[in-house]
Amino acid sequence: ELRLIVAQRLVPTKTGGIRAVCEVLYVEEDVRRYIRNNELEKIKQHMERQGGDSKSQLLNDVLYRLVTEDVIEEKVAIRASYNPKELIERLGRL
Repeated sequence: ELRLIVAQRLVPTKTGGIRAVCEVLYVEEDVRRYIRNNELEKIKQHMERQGGDSKSQLLNDVLYRLVTEDVIEEKVAIRASYNPKELIERLGRL
């Protein structure tokens, strides 16, 4: 039984190190149904609806946080994002 999905990217930090950034999806019954019915586009919507109430986290949320905490540069975050347009819009609101 599928319980967890993790996608990871490695990004360079401002201090010269490397940091893993992860998107984490805890597979609940709703997610199982989306997968079974091939409604994969609904998974991201599900994660966004859960927000801070879930252990799941979106990659762009992690990238945004690392930029605002001055750990990585904006251009690094944008390059690592699977949805750079969304991240650019969000970063523009800083």
